[in-house]
Amino acid sequence: LQSIDHQSGAIFDSPSHQILLDRDFFILKKTTQSADNQFFINKNNTQVNFSEGQLFLEIKNKRPDFFPKEKHIAFFDLGKTTFPLTLRKWRAGDVFHPLGMNGQKKKVKDLLTGLKLNRFEKDKTWVLESDGKICWVIGHRMDERFKIREETKRLIEVNWNDK
Repeated sequence: LQSIDHQSGAIFDSPSHQILLDRDFFILKKTTQSADNQFFINKNNTQVNFSEGQLFLEIKNKRPDFFPKEKHIAFFDLGKTTFPLTLRKWRAGDVFHPLGMNGQKKKVKDLLTGLKLNRFEKDKTWVLESDGKICWVIGHRMDERFKIREETKRLIEVNWNDK
């Protein structure tokens, strides 16, 4: 067991399952094939089904009185977004500007590592993009560039219903 102890993140495959060595645990996962890797969302789309759940989108002409701080809900300034939006799995090298970091860039990989997600959880992470810029690491963090401001007139509310 001493030699395995130093290989956190190692994955062992079989035809039907994968085993991940994650710190002090073994995590077993059934192997699945996912055909959906990317979706394009037009302004009139209100729902998108993908392997990690569903996104529900609604354009609103009025700011809510308060913004709930839930990981499953994000609000974006409609004036700062460009359609079609792209829903896709995150990729190595992805960078965004996390809300609350005063415009500083951060790699999505570093965010997920900082959240102490295991490799299987990282593999299930999706991003929402506007014009090639990540506006939301879904379920984790929004991007500063798309946040609602005092002058925002119209916005998009996105709800993620995970499986």
